Amino acid sequence: MNMKKLLAALFIVAILAVAAVIIFRQKISPSKNSQNSSKILVTSTIYPLSQLATHTGGDLITSKTIVPSGVEPHDFDPKPQDLVDVFESKVFIHSGTALEPWVEKIRADLESRGVVMVDASKGLNLIKGNDGVDPHYWLDPVLFQQSAITVRNALLAADPSRSSDYKLNSDKFIAKLIELDNAYKKKLFSCNQDTVVVSHNVLAYLANRYKFKVRSITGLSPNEEATSQSIADTVELLKTNNIRFVLAESLMPSKYADTLAKEAAVKTLLFNPLEGLTKEEVQQNADYFSVQYFNINTLATALECLKS
Repeated sequence: MNMKKLLAALFIVAILAVAAVIIFRQKISPSKNSQNSSKILVTSTIYPLSQLATHTGGDLITSKTIVPSGVEPHDFDPKPQDLVDVFESKVFIHSGTALEPWVEKIRADLESRGVVMVDASKGLNLIKGNDGVDPHYWLDPVLFQQSAITVRNALLAADPSRSSDYKLNSDKFIAKLIELDNAYKKKLFSCNQDTVVVSHNVLAYLANRYKFKVRSITGLSPNEEATSQSIADTVELLKTNNIRFVLAESLMPSKYADTLAKEAAVKTLLFNPLEGLTKEEVQQNADYFSVQYFNINTLATALECLKS
């Protein structure tokens, strides 16, 4: 049995285990949603999507995130207990990209149970490259407004009796995203540099929105190995253009950024692509907006923008 068949078989076993747990729970007690009819369970695959749920649903929902804090989602495979939460949800939000390949394996089963599946990328003009679709659209506060509307509409469909509350919460969230967009425009308006160097390709949406260039050492996958030629070319770019900073990502090892910093005699700056929060950020009660404003300052430093 080759590795792909083995993994598929293991996933089927996990699905069967999930079904057994759910049936057992239903026999001994009502479901979570019927136990507490004042709230519906909304499960999201990754942190930024859970922020859509939390800000839109507020106190009317119970929000759960499958990929835990401090874990890189590219490397994550759900455990049976994670899938139990998904199957017991009223609404399930996913990125609509290859970031969570396991979602497609359970789609038919979820739909048969009446779970409302929400593709947060619906209607977005996603960036496509040689290595696939870039999933990091949540970094763009303009695109994320459309995702907020998509989630709002899903909650309205799943729980229409509270439509006015969901609409009000969504309007407040979108207003904050508009403020964030204005902050990006203001902070990155006038800069001495036009290029940001980063470990792997997470900045395409922000670069497209706010008109700067990106040089990444690797592609979309953080597990991709950088070639010696790529590192050498990037070092040359840093030296030739007098770029003084390299961005390292908060949930990934900083080996490539550290190598560039050493070879080109530049400094590293931390950037969080918001695939999740670090344990330190969780302890500091950070959220989508506080991390985004931190990222704005990081980019302003890297681009040597004039203080506004």
